[in-house]
Amino acid sequence: MLDLVQEAVCVLSPSRRVCFWNTAMEMLTGVSKADACGKPVFDLLPHSFQEHLIPHLEQFLKDGQTVDGEFRHSFRGNDCFAFRYRLTEFPAGSVEKLIMLSFIDTTDGHRLYKEREKQEHLETLGVLSVGVAQELTTPLDQIGQLVEQIVTLLGEGRARMIRKQLDGIISQSYRISSLAHNLLALSHQTVPLPAHLDLNELVRDLVDSWESENEGRLSFTTHLSSKLPVAVGDAMLLQSALQNLVRIAVQFSNDDSVPVLRTCFDRKHSTVSLVIEDRGAGLDKHELDHLFDLFYGGSKLSPGAGLALFISKKIIESQSGTFKISSVKGKGTVFTVSLPALQKDGQSAFTKRRLALAHL
Repeated sequence: MLDLVQEAVCVLSPSRRVCFWNTAMEMLTGVSKADACGKPVFDLLPHSFQEHLIPHLEQFLKDGQTVDGEFRHSFRGNDCFAFRYRLTEFPAGSVEKLIMLSFIDTTDGHRLYKEREKQEHLETLGVLSVGVAQELTTPLDQIGQLVEQIVTLLGEGRARMIRKQLDGIISQSYRISSLAHNLLALSHQTVPLPAHLDLNELVRDLVDSWESENEGRLSFTTHLSSKLPVAVGDAMLLQSALQNLVRIAVQFSNDDSVPVLRTCFDRKHSTVSLVIEDRGAGLDKHELDHLFDLFYGGSKLSPGAGLALFISKKIIESQSGTFKISSVKGKGTVFTVSLPALQKDGQSAFTKRRLALAHL
């Protein structure tokens, strides 16, 4: 009968030797019935089982009261397995006090609980991030606007030192505001809504937006391919990612250089790409290796640049795209954003691969 139950069950003598060992116990331990019978039970179970069960077994032998409990067993320091167990008399009321020890594997339930606990913790952090970002965003934006108004009122050629300090305040307040906006983007976990996308048009809108917000500041040289296929992606999300990238490209550029925005089509891989060249001094290997660290701020990076790059990468990858960075000291840094192109049958190469995999 005990061979038919799903629980792993063994029956022990008062000396802790195995009298019975069912099939589920064989599967749990990897020890056959023939090898188990007559052996001390704790010679057959993992050491962590022994450490947990011996005190309860001793107590059971003294008072005969059924013991129910739970414990976890780590395997090779990584995987964690959870078990419920029961110690009870078998058969009840027998002259010789035999012990029935049974195990139920609750690993899946334990992992779900831990995942739920982790998710709740992340949600709490997310709520906190949203709250902090929202509290930061409005006053910082207002500070920037007020200081710009003061600069305008001062007029050209008046109070140069004051203008210089006010320009610094504007720059720093917008940097922190950018960090706050990116915290909001990170916490929203927006679901992408892929649609047909004209990458050239997206770049033109990006440049127009930059020039209207940064009148008199550095702009871009654009080289837009005249035969660029339609791409597939979420325009609103991608615009947010590209705004981050052009802002960082301007930051990386030299004072006397103008960043370049170039679009192109890779026929072999069926992708359309935006290449952003900052024409700056370039980054060393250490800075390049840490660019995607959330809160990294190297010698050339403003506060929040690491977070902005991290978010941009996540957005681009959520569109089935790729984001690559290369840099050569003395020549500059290049960001390359590639997106799946729409093919003649109305599907992207990525969609075709995904459908093919779904039918394997």
